Amino acid sequence: MSLPQGGSREVRDQALDAIRAIAAISVVAYHLPRIGPKPPLPEWALSATGIVGASGVELFFTLSAFLLTALMPSNEAKARPLLSFYLKRFFRIAPLFYVLIIFWAGYRYLKGGPFIPDFMAIATEVTFTFNLLPKYADTQIFAAWTLGVEMLFYAAFPFLFRALSTPRLRVAALLISIPSLTLVMLALSYLPIDSKVLARYGALTIFRHLPAFMLGMVALDVHRVLERRPDRLGYAAIFAAGAVVLFWSVTKGKPILAEQTQTAAWGCALLATTLFRWPWVNRFTAFLGRISYSIYLWHGPILVTAIAGPLARLQTLGLRPSLAYALSLVLAFAIIIPVSWVSYRVIERPGIWVGDRLIERVRRPKLQRATA
Repeated sequence: MSLPQGGSREVRDQALDAIRAIAAISVVAYHLPRIGPKPPLPEWALSATGIVGASGVELFFTLSAFLLTALMPSNEAKARPLLSFYLKRFFRIAPLFYVLIIFWAGYRYLKGGPFIPDFMAIATEVTFTFNLLPKYADTQIFAAWTLGVEMLFYAAFPFLFRALSTPRLRVAALLISIPSLTLVMLALSYLPIDSKVLARYGALTIFRHLPAFMLGMVALDVHRVLERRPDRLGYAAIFAAGAVVLFWSVTKGKPILAEQTQTAAWGCALLATTLFRWPWVNRFTAFLGRISYSIYLWHGPILVTAIAGPLARLQTLGLRPSLAYALSLVLAFAIIIPVSWVSYRVIERPGIWVGDRLIERVRRPKLQRATA
């Protein structure tokens, strides 16, 4: 996907894919020292990966809203826009997710567990409704809780796009979204929900991540104002510096709105990257961005299963923590990238193709009636 205006299409696509790559790499860097054989890390690096990596999913959310807002006008100009939108999003996300459901079920069975441990959990995963239910919001699929958030946003987005039709309305929605989590959790506290389940749900519910989506919509408005300016490099540098300062402020202390500060940092990184072609925007990062969805869903299973043994042996070599972590990261990506590339070619692209063919089919009858 690309922005509809400003610069060459290849440059725009590489910038957006580079952002996806940054998000995927940050999530893997965060999980590597925390699951499976845990490579030692210097305290500063553990803090950095904890803050930057843990919030990497927010960048995915912000970028998602940024792109959907950019592309929605062209979608609405075509026949059956609502059905086409939902079909495209479903076939972009669902095929690989369903493969992972089967993978984890098989892995669990081989380990001596039940193939289907909880029918309700499977039902909510297949229907992408798990973020609506606190007990099932975490899902059985490693790190896939974000898909429950993403799919709910997809469900609401066409209506949000029409309701928030001006930059002022989008800014207002962003400000309103910030306290929404507190209000929702307060309401849920009066329901008979286990306190541990409710506490975990507070980290997973869409209302916690709603500011990241709203920021994406606002970021597109900012991008459109600045992208044609001759001094956009200066603005890109300001946003890049802003991202660094905001992340640094979180590592050095506990801001009152720490999570919102991290989200704002990713928003600055997004604008910096889309306004100017920095060195981190290149063919390699663009490639990683294209396969970033597979990287995200496969990195957990790979860390837990395929390379657990080599990682464990690496920890016995007595290396310095920073070197051990760097080698562990290289080893992890040496497996994750090829698997993700195959997954992209064999699962994601065919799924996208099926979605596109269905969209053509549902649009065709209306077009035929219009030209009859």
